[in-house]
Amino acid sequence: MLYNGEERWKVATDINQLIECSSVVKPYQPSLRYLLLDEGAYDEHELLGTNNIVASVFAMENATDHHQVRHVLSHLAGAIAQHPSKERMDKALAKWAEGFKNEGVQQGIQQGIQQGKSSLLKSMLAMKFPNTDLTRYQLAIDNAAEDDLMRYSMRLLSAGSVEEVFKA
Repeated sequence: MLYNGEERWKVATDINQLIECSSVVKPYQPSLRYLLLDEGAYDEHELLGTNNIVASVFAMENATDHHQVRHVLSHLAGAIAQHPSKERMDKALAKWAEGFKNEGVQQGIQQGIQQGKSSLLKSMLAMKFPNTDLTRYQLAIDNAAEDDLMRYSMRLLSAGSVEEVFKA
């Protein structure tokens, strides 16, 4: 079982423990264990402590900043270079990396759109309420979800005060 969820896997690794039955049939209940690979259960040092491509891929998926990504990529390249099926691994990982990159680009685009909406709302507030100190609303705008920004923007059209824009 390959698991890469946010929370750690807490379910038994033997099917026998997951099915309740009476004590009469319990001795006849089959037992089936599975190997659990919980990506998030390993830290970067454990994963990169081996020369293992799969461990390096796990580390890549768990990387949180570009410095970690560079470090892991360096380790991954070394592991691939030593693998007997290097050419095949190169192709497979190139496809995986492309998907990984596209996901990052999508996240970057979404963040840019969100920042643009926040910036536009701040500008519109400053134009509509030029004599109002908007400092206390900056953090609320910066941390607002997309639907909250839309709601604030719609309220701004008819609001007589800044407080009306941000009312609960």
